[in-house]
Amino acid sequence: MAFIQAIESRLKYKYAHLGAAAAEPLSPQFVLMCNYMAEGCSGGLSIFDGYLAEYGHLTTEECAPYQANTKGDSCGAYKDCPAYAKINKSTYLRGYNFNPTVKDI
Repeated sequence: MAFIQAIESRLKYKYAHLGAAAAEPLSPQFVLMCNYMAEGCSGGLSIFDGYLAEYGHLTTEECAPYQANTKGDSCGAYKDCPAYAKINKSTYLRGYNFNPTVKDI
């Protein structure tokens, strides 16, 4: 998931001074299963992933490993996964096919 990769990149950039192990991989499976605003494996808008990370949290790949499938899985399977990352503010950058400015980003 592109959203998870973008957040991981920001965490690695922010904590680079702490070394390679400073930012653990985040779980796309957790987002697929626990973000009820999105459409799981059927797609959806990444802004809803932003809302999950802003109003909820993200967890690690170690606690919620990627399954490449959502059948037979549920958010309840990850209820004991600790919050690992949270974003302060998510922003919708206009439409789907556009060229954002530096200010937009």
